[in-house]
Amino acid sequence: MRLDKGKNIDVDTFDGDLLLMNLDTRQVVVLNEAAAVLWSALDLIADRAELADLFQEALPHISAAECEQSLASVLDVLESGGFISACAR
Repeated sequence: MRLDKGKNIDVDTFDGDLLLMNLDTRQVVVLNEAAAVLWSALDLIADRAELADLFQEALPHISAAECEQSLASVLDVLESGGFISACAR
């Protein structure tokens, strides 16, 4: 599954966190460090499976199941807020 960033997203930092605002809906989400790395990685990696591999490499102390659950949670928040969209290849 391919993941694409939304077109109308404003990105800013505040106090070490990454803030995203969907300019169409005015919804805001604050990303912690791990989620911010995923957001940045979407510029280079748009495949969910590759993102999962990257996330697991970045967090080797977390089990694969916990890592997948965390990734799914972050992606769900980003997709439900319109910050990313998932599409078939």
